[in-house]
Amino acid sequence: MSSAETRGFSSFRYRDFTLLIVAKLFGWIAMNMILMVIAYQIYDQTGDVMNLAYIGLASFAPAIGLSLITGYVADQFDRRLVIVVCYGIVGLSALLFLVFTITQTNLV
Repeated sequence: MSSAETRGFSSFRYRDFTLLIVAKLFGWIAMNMILMVIAYQIYDQTGDVMNLAYIGLASFAPAIGLSLITGYVADQFDRRLVIVVCYGIVGLSALLFLVFTITQTNLV
């Protein structure tokens, strides 16, 4: 393999890799936007900084427990289906948050 083939962003010549990176980027941006909006709205409603800590804990703590079974799930089920289900849950959560926001439902 020549050095010209291994330089820079040569891996982006592969369509599947490029699609993976773009999808991960947009998924990361969307997830951070949702977390930021939730934190802002909870702080706006309550004015309590401690609630922001609870939101951070609620977004981080499940990762600890679920990390024990993620390898098993990835091996036993189709990974595309697992990702679709996970993004579906996140999308449903964002949709419910939007409905609660529009209807002025106070959750706290």
